[in-house]
Amino acid sequence: MAIGDPTGEDLCVGTTDGDTLAAHPTWTEREITFDVPYELVEGTQYAIVIRALDFDYSPTGPFVFWVETSGAGGYTSGTQFNSTNSGSSWTSYSPDMWFKTKADGVEKDTYTFGDVGTQFTIDFIWNSQTFTPGSTYEISSVVLKLCRYLAPGEITVSIKAVEVAPTPQKVTTPSPIDTYTDMTLDWQQFTWVADEDAPDEEVYNVYWGTTSGDLDLIALEVPLLSIASSYLTAVAGTGVYSRTYYWRVDTYWPSTDETAVGDEWSFTTIAFDQPKVSYVLITGGSGSGPYDDPPGVEGTDWRYTGENNLVTLRRLVAAANNKIWIENN
Repeated sequence: MAIGDPTGEDLCVGTTDGDTLAAHPTWTEREITFDVPYELVEGTQYAIVIRALDFDYSPTGPFVFWVETSGAGGYTSGTQFNSTNSGSSWTSYSPDMWFKTKADGVEKDTYTFGDVGTQFTIDFIWNSQTFTPGSTYEISSVVLKLCRYLAPGEITVSIKAVEVAPTPQKVTTPSPIDTYTDMTLDWQQFTWVADEDAPDEEVYNVYWGTTSGDLDLIALEVPLLSIASSYLTAVAGTGVYSRTYYWRVDTYWPSTDETAVGDEWSFTTIAFDQPKVSYVLITGGSGSGPYDDPPGVEGTDWRYTGENNLVTLRRLVAAANNKIWIENN
C-alpha cells in the first residue's frame, strides 16, 4: 500500500439497495447507515469506500455512479482513490467525491457541489474518498450522491483507515526518571527509549539547562539512545549539589528534516545536611509559630532556612601516618 491508500479491515460497514436509486443521470442523496458506529479521531484520515459485489462485470453495465467534481479537487483534507482489483491497490485522482458524514443524524464533515462528473463502481472496480474529521465523533452513517444504470443490486459502503506517512515519534522512559530527587554528581549516563519502529537514520538532539522552558542545545544528532554524563558536564559545566536541572531529547530524521520535540524532564541533585543550623528572623513575629525558636531565643518567630551552605571543593586534603596529601584538579 502507498501513502494515502485505504488500508486494512473495514472499521464499520453499511449497505443499500442500488436498484432503488434513480436512473442515470438523475442523482439521489442516499444515506447509508453503518451496522455499528465507529469513533473517528479529529485530524486522522479515513476513507469512504464503495463497492458493488453482487453481479459480474460487463462493459455495458450495470453500474453505480458516484458524483465527482469535474476537474481538480477542491477538498484539501482528502483525495479520491480508485482500485481495479477489489482494493488490493489504489490510484489517486484529482477530482473529489460528494459526501456527508453523520453522527446520530447530525451532519459532521461534508464536501458537496453540483451534479457534475461521474465515477462508476462495479464488481472489482472500487471507489474511495479520503477525508479528515474536523472533530472526534462516532460516525453512524454517510450520505452519498448516487445514481444507477440498470440494476446494480446491493451496494456496500465502509469506512477504512488510511495509510499515512511515518513521522518521528517522541522518545520515552528517561533515565534518570523524570523529577528524580536523589541525583548524585557521579551519575554515569543519561538514557531514553525510542519508538520500536524507528528507522536506522533516526538521531537525537539533546537540550540541557537550569531553567524550565529555556534549554540550550548541547548535543547535535546523537546516534545512540544515551549520552555520557561526562559529555554533558564538559559542555554544560560541572553539576552542583541541591540544584534542579532540566533536559529534553528531540527525535530527528535527516532525510525528511522532521523533528518530534520531546518532553522536558528534570532531576534534582542531592543536598547534604548542614553542619550548623541556620535561621532567619521573621520580623513582626508573635512568637507563637508555626516556626521553631532557636535555642536561647524565645518570643520571636524564626524560620529555619534548610538551605545547603556547602560548596563543591576542587581540592582534596587527607592526613594519615604523619603525612598530608593534597590533590588539585
